[in-house]
Amino acid sequence: MLRDHHPCALGIPFSEAWPDIWQDIEPLVEQVFAGETVTFGDMPLVMHQHSFAEDTWWNFSYLPMRDKSGAVAGLLNVTVDATARHRAGQAERERDATNAQLQLNEARFRALVTPGGNSIYRMSRDWRLMFQLDSQTLANTAAPIEDWVRKYIHDDLPAVRHAIDAAIRDKSLFELADDAVGWVLSRAVPLLGPDGEIREWFGSASNITQCISTEDAKRESDRKFRLLFNSIDEGFCTIQMILDDNGKAIDFVMLEVNNAYQRQTGSTMS
Repeated sequence: MLRDHHPCALGIPFSEAWPDIWQDIEPLVEQVFAGETVTFGDMPLVMHQHSFAEDTWWNFSYLPMRDKSGAVAGLLNVTVDATARHRAGQAERERDATNAQLQLNEARFRALVTPGGNSIYRMSRDWRLMFQLDSQTLANTAAPIEDWVRKYIHDDLPAVRHAIDAAIRDKSLFELADDAVGWVLSRAVPLLGPDGEIREWFGSASNITQCISTEDAKRESDRKFRLLFNSIDEGFCTIQMILDDNGKAIDFVMLEVNNAYQRQTGSTMS
């Protein structure tokens, strides 16, 4: 316990040997000199043991030592430094809390993404390891793997790496659409520990090929309609009726007219 205070602490008053903790210890010493035995476990003390203030924890007992007359003449201090054990226990509790939070976050995110995704995956904090893959279309992982890029990424590796680096840097959503084998939209969220640092990533990948195809088909249909709309000889317009409070039409607004309508009526949309 003395460490840097040895041997200079020998033979001098307790208050001079340990001035930094005397205000914590003095009431206990007074109890002992009043004839009591004082015992504490995991008592926190801020001590200067290595030329700087340090949080420490101690198990100790102060026992009164009596002279021949029965008066308390001193005390016996039995001390065990519990700092290492306390810190180990604290680290274990923090680790348990972190794991519990990760499991909760994973459960919440899984409930959110499972209905719309056909692959669920977990990645290490730096994306070097794929911890888990549950997929309806790909080979699932039985253990963490390092070569997930080779197995599952078929094209555009620079774009994937760029998206990963940006997400790690900003601790933000990872999102990337890939059309190597059909269209796949992949999203992953960082799961943070109590210290605010990324512990791992939890994500889902969905096949959006049908959605993309539907959007492409709609755009193509709109293009064909626009071509026909502007090429026919008949004047054509679309309008929106304006109704009063009783539902009676009182006016209208032109929403769209084709070229033939403008030529035939001299009316424009401007």
